[in-house]
Amino acid sequence: MRNGILSPVAVALVAVAGTLFVSGCERYYECEISGYIRDDVSEEGVNKATVKVFFDNGDETTFQQTLTQTYNGEDGFFVFRRVVWKTDQPLFGDEGDLHDIRIEVEHEDYQPYSNDVRVVSGAANSVGDIHLLRAFLVSETVDGRVLDRELDEDGEHPGINGLRVELYVPDVDIDTGEAAREWVDTHNPDDYANTATDGDEAGHFTFNDVQWFVPGEYPEGDDERGTPWKIILRVDDTDYFELLEYGLEILSGETGSTLEDIYIDKKNYTGGLEGWVVDPTTGDGINGARVEVYVPDVPLASRDDVLAFVDDNDPDRTGTTQTNSDEEEDGYFDIEGITWEIEDPPDPEQPHQRKDVIVRVDANDYMEYIFYDDPELPGFEPVVTLVSNDTVAMDRDIELVLTHFVSDIEGYVRTTPGAEDTGENGVRVSLYYDPDDPDLSELENFDPDTADFTDRTTTGNTEVADETFAGYFQFNNINWDNDNGGALGNGKDEIVIILFSIGIDFSSFEGNTDPRWQKFVITSTDEDDVFVLPDLPYNPEKTGFTASCEGYVRTTPNDPDTGVNGVKLSVYYDEDDPDLSELETFDPGTARFSDVVTTRNQVISDLVYPGYFTVSGLEWENPSGGSLENGEDQLTIILYSDHVDFSSAPGNTDPHWQRFVLVSGDAGNVLPDLLYAE
Repeated sequence: MRNGILSPVAVALVAVAGTLFVSGCERYYECEISGYIRDDVSEEGVNKATVKVFFDNGDETTFQQTLTQTYNGEDGFFVFRRVVWKTDQPLFGDEGDLHDIRIEVEHEDYQPYSNDVRVVSGAANSVGDIHLLRAFLVSETVDGRVLDRELDEDGEHPGINGLRVELYVPDVDIDTGEAAREWVDTHNPDDYANTATDGDEAGHFTFNDVQWFVPGEYPEGDDERGTPWKIILRVDDTDYFELLEYGLEILSGETGSTLEDIYIDKKNYTGGLEGWVVDPTTGDGINGARVEVYVPDVPLASRDDVLAFVDDNDPDRTGTTQTNSDEEEDGYFDIEGITWEIEDPPDPEQPHQRKDVIVRVDANDYMEYIFYDDPELPGFEPVVTLVSNDTVAMDRDIELVLTHFVSDIEGYVRTTPGAEDTGENGVRVSLYYDPDDPDLSELENFDPDTADFTDRTTTGNTEVADETFAGYFQFNNINWDNDNGGALGNGKDEIVIILFSIGIDFSSFEGNTDPRWQKFVITSTDEDDVFVLPDLPYNPEKTGFTASCEGYVRTTPNDPDTGVNGVKLSVYYDEDDPDLSELETFDPGTARFSDVVTTRNQVISDLVYPGYFTVSGLEWENPSGGSLENGEDQLTIILYSDHVDFSSAPGNTDPHWQRFVLVSGDAGNVLPDLLYAE
């Protein structure tokens, strides 16, 4: 019988006398009491339960106790062999008595039990089975999964491994966030688990043998799976916002409890950016441009804020434009792994997080570009917004403004401008420009005698459609910068150049102060393009001259067999002072020689003559024309050598150098034999 009701066997033993002795009017009686302590759900016996019997009219100090044990192969048995009480009013007189005995049972895993049973003296009283309600219920497993609330590239919530999940099993009902927070702050976790991959899914966790205390009684006879309890889960990780889930219901039993998926919000997010950098004047993509992405961590409300942030911080990610492999077009960039952190938990309804960033583009020859201005609105508008777990394609190309300009120029020198058959070859043309002062606004006056010319060339033939034209010249790679992006717009700019030539008459052009030179305004050119100058009129009077000379160094002048090879001779002349009239003294130690030649063998008609030297390419100009009757001119040079004896020359202050006067023209100047000095 349950609840300690006396069994029929015990009642039948009433007739057995149980009187021990009599003292005055009181009589003493005794009996034996036995029974089983069982689990209320499983019906299995419970050993090591403490059983107490109180027998002296409820006196709390008058009791016996024992522990349940196994008897005849069955757990939970207890027995009291001699339970004694006294009474002055026995129910059956001297033959015996009926008495109420209180039985209490305690076990750490069960709720306490207390009940009164009636026993008969002088008999073995079996109180039947006493069923204990469990004090702790157990769910053999509690498992679940922690997922990232943010969708991944496949549109799914990925599981997160490596998170420490703390389990709290309160002994009171927790039904509010405030109560859950207070419990977590004032209690240690009952258990913890780390999320890991289970099968092919990440983010799983499992707690084993989760038990909880059941306060008070629960309805007798409830199925074990029908006993729920509420727990708290907490995740605290540096990369994620704290997760505090309360009111999660688990069920006791061997089957275990599987929780619904739990979603957590991270603090750090990653996105990507792709786009194109182009030259709007040509429509071509620009390769090699550096694209920088800045992720602000402070509010930026103005243009000055943006510029200051870019100046004071390094970019978070960079990329370089290149040719797109799929579309085979230039100017493409794809920057992945751009990260940012948020300070407050995100909106749980948003599957992706967004971040406004600054994009800066820097390319050689182009104006720096900072992408923050919305062309449709005045003032500051951040228009580049990243989306986490996604690569954002910029909604428009980044157009760079050209600041570096190049021009190639060409033209003809002709005796009759416009007449293609009157080109004049051999005319020397000099070019002057200033890349730091493209409009020459800082040039007060131009002096061709002292100017540091940028380049020189000489007119010659050119082939056009298999036809030859004389008098052609060209200058390539005239380059300059304009930080404002070009005066003409559309990636174009202008520069002022000066052309100078002794043989050209510029007097027909406006603004001349010297007919030998003229300013021209030219425009920058694209690749494979050229700026064409007007024909330059040639002055037939020859003002530019060339000369060469040759000779021998010999130990015996005029003796061909005594030439000496390996002798070095230094050549000095001044193209701006052909007769050296302005040279007061000549110092070979400080002179800037124009050339150095070395004597060698000369072969003439299979005969070898040692000691030969030649000097060529001596050029000079005479604005007054040639000084000789045939229109040619003269040039004074100085030859210097440590191994030649010039002592016989008049006016020498050093025997190792000598002046020679050369005549221009195609015929070379033959010098007298020079005397070799040991």
